[in-house]
Amino acid sequence: LNYIGRAQTTDNGAERVFVEVEFAEGTPADQRSQIARRAADRLKSVLGLTIDVVEAAAPLPHFQDTHSKARRWRDERRR
Repeated sequence: LNYIGRAQTTDNGAERVFVEVEFAEGTPADQRSQIARRAADRLKSVLGLTIDVVEAAAPLPHFQDTHSKARRWRDERRR
């Protein structure tokens, strides 16, 4: 499972955190939304934050170095 997390500011000024996931090849299309929903529920129960989990529309970059965490998460909030 490959992912990128983003924090953004919505048009009304609220903050939104979401994770785009790239499912492994062979993951059935009819199961992807259920997997994303379960992941979002788990993140909420563990972190106490609402994090939307969505399927990526395009392939995501792959990170394999020691700085992956910093590059996987992007703060795109307006200041």
